[in-house]
Amino acid sequence: KNRLKLAEENPNSIYVGIHMNKFSEAQYSGLQVYYSPENPTSYPLALDIKNTVHQHLQPQNNRPLKRADSTIYILHRAKIPSVLVECGFLSNEGELELLKSEDYQRALAINLFASLVKYAN
Repeated sequence: KNRLKLAEENPNSIYVGIHMNKFSEAQYSGLQVYYSPENPTSYPLALDIKNTVHQHLQPQNNRPLKRADSTIYILHRAKIPSVLVECGFLSNEGELELLKSEDYQRALAINLFASLVKYAN
């Protein structure tokens, strides 16, 4: 609720949630992007993130974009462009090692930043 309040107090901003995924089965991997149904420009932002990461960092990742439902509180309510980026699966041992790597973290951050710059322009 505090993040939603912050978003509402800054109507000319973009909300990007950065999270890590975990699943009961270890075979799942790859970045996943959710977008808000409350702002039509959330989808193009999510698509830019997905495409940039696919092109530069995870060419094998073909995960589809997901429209957020009411279980993702902020995305279901925020009126500003909003996305949630699940950077990878902590339950996948190989991906966990990548996510702990400073080089990979930096590459991921650069890709996210590039997507936001593209979107903003």
